[in-house]
Amino acid sequence: MELLSTINLLALVLLPFVVPKIWKACWIFLLRPWMITRRFKKQGISGPKYRFVYGNLKEIKKMKKEAKDWVLDPNSNDIFPRVVPHYHNWLSQYGETFIYWNGTKPTLFISDPELGKQILSRKLGFAVIAKTRPEVFILFGKGLPFIEGDDWARHRRILNPAFSMDRLKVMTKRMVDCTLRMLEEWRQQRSGEEVMMRMEINKDFHRLISDIIAATAFGSSYEEGIELFKSQTELEEYFVTSLTSVFIPGTQYLPTPTNLQLWKLDKKVKDSIKRIIDARLKSNSNNYGDDLLGIMLKAATSKESEKTMSMDEVIEECKTFYISGQGSSSILLTWTTLLLSLHQDWQEKLREEVFNECGKDTVPDSDTFSKLKLMNMVLMESLRLYGPVIKMVREATKDMKIGHLDIPKGTSIIVPFLKMHSDKAIWGEDAKQFNPLRFENGVSQAANQPNALLPFSVGPRTCIAQNFAMMEAKTVLTMILQRFRISLSPEYKHTPVDYFNLHPQYGLPILEKKKKVHDLIKRASSRLDPLSPFDSFRRYTKNDESFLLHLSVYLEPGRGDRLSSSLKQHIRKLLKVPILDSSSIKWVQPNTLVRFRGMIQDMLGNEFYAGAYKMNMVLMESLRLYGPVTKMVREATQDIKIGHLDIPKGKGTHNNSILCGSKMVFLKRPITQTDSFPSQLDQELALPKTSP
Repeated sequence: MELLSTINLLALVLLPFVVPKIWKACWIFLLRPWMITRRFKKQGISGPKYRFVYGNLKEIKKMKKEAKDWVLDPNSNDIFPRVVPHYHNWLSQYGETFIYWNGTKPTLFISDPELGKQILSRKLGFAVIAKTRPEVFILFGKGLPFIEGDDWARHRRILNPAFSMDRLKVMTKRMVDCTLRMLEEWRQQRSGEEVMMRMEINKDFHRLISDIIAATAFGSSYEEGIELFKSQTELEEYFVTSLTSVFIPGTQYLPTPTNLQLWKLDKKVKDSIKRIIDARLKSNSNNYGDDLLGIMLKAATSKESEKTMSMDEVIEECKTFYISGQGSSSILLTWTTLLLSLHQDWQEKLREEVFNECGKDTVPDSDTFSKLKLMNMVLMESLRLYGPVIKMVREATKDMKIGHLDIPKGTSIIVPFLKMHSDKAIWGEDAKQFNPLRFENGVSQAANQPNALLPFSVGPRTCIAQNFAMMEAKTVLTMILQRFRISLSPEYKHTPVDYFNLHPQYGLPILEKKKKVHDLIKRASSRLDPLSPFDSFRRYTKNDESFLLHLSVYLEPGRGDRLSSSLKQHIRKLLKVPILDSSSIKWVQPNTLVRFRGMIQDMLGNEFYAGAYKMNMVLMESLRLYGPVTKMVREATQDIKIGHLDIPKGKGTHNNSILCGSKMVFLKRPITQTDSFPSQLDQELALPKTSP
């Protein structure tokens, strides 16, 4: 009896503490999802069914896993179904606005651009969502994008001068120096006289932007910047794995293997930043400099409450700017490079603009970039099709009414930039095509709705460093176009993926070629007269080497499309077979074929040379269209009948000569090894061959 009394007494004591917890759990996991679902259903908004605790996270994870196996056509810019397959599926089922559940968190998807801009432009009522995912702060730091209210206003006021146009002009020289260092590394990576080199350019851009930020914003050395870059990259990999997991409050404090590694990497990043700060504090300068770090250190010692920052806030801002700036700028450069590799005509237009405004060897400056109109248009189109930030998230801090929508407190709102930027209703029928000319009259007039391009968000919380990012991109692209010509590697797989930002899943391998080789090919191309190719050939060709230039033109993207596509499809099917049997083409000397092989090997690189299956077809077709020997001449030594022709015996003149001209090989199909018309005539005439 005494034991029962003790248990009852204990139950009565614990009851006031346990019952509220049970009620709160029932509210979070059951009642609130049911009530919010009903509230949105009354407004005509539905979505996938809520699942206990997990919401729709399991569905999202499954669809993303399946989509990762898809490989898109490189020429396709319709990437929305692969990047966010759950949004794509739910849009077709539930319409342009729907609700889904990120665990127990209701999330409203709004694809109406006007409603989206209203939400992003509101100063009150919507908060930046990150509070429920503490690992976001570990990666990005609690800097300007993730703080609210008076703290946000104070930080924005302090940081604004660091990104003024005057400061950006000063930063340009450091951007140039960092880019020159990368280009010098490219030059050193070449082996001997190699004219073409394969490289994973997205990795180089990632490291370059880290170097630029370290140099321009923090004034740190190259080695310090690289150390910080490596630590931050490791931290980012661990963060990505947590995006589709359920967050349970309190678990961020448990010493799980993932948390232990996150804490370790976070400490490593902060230690790197602290070393950079300590080096600046120990310098003899009293004003700490006028870059981003210097401005923040001045604020840390300021006595004005409205212009002061604690040292912890300085570290958090450094972390935020480093990772945010590094990701966005490197991704912008990566996708722009892809588009220029696919659209060689635009690459040539940009190169011509750079040469006209900046010169071929001149180091660019900030004044040059304002004149690069075409480059600005290409960057805008790249941001539209492959913007680094594919969506913006806000959370209602109270019950809100936006347009016709009543949004309950605590609801997350997704504004999908990727969907809006490829909407045909906004951008026209060519919304999913690469067309920089849509920005010819400015961003405000590029679409059916004004200011429809939102790569850096809109409103008071628009990206503070957007001009810095654009200056970085223009600097790097200008200097690459001055020195190199880029094309897409056949190994590239078009697999954009959402790793917080829009990344190429398997990287971006490109083929980079010396500008001198491109100039040689361009000169050869300019010699071709499409209306009379053989007249032009006879006019400019002096030896067999000229044929190689014509062949090189056919291997260039955008020229001889049928041959180029065939080569791209089969170039990786390397077989150990001879490229060309010299005995099958009797009017080309064997030593010329050796030179063919050498030129092709120089142009395409050793890895593409080892007996490509389709190379023989390419050589044959090029010989058919631009054969070095344009005709063969024979003379009848007796009256003879060939087919329907009666040919009289010749009398020592060329009056009765037989001319097998170049026109005979313009067939409706590629010439084959069995098509040797001059040899057939030789056999039927039974005459010795004469030199052309």
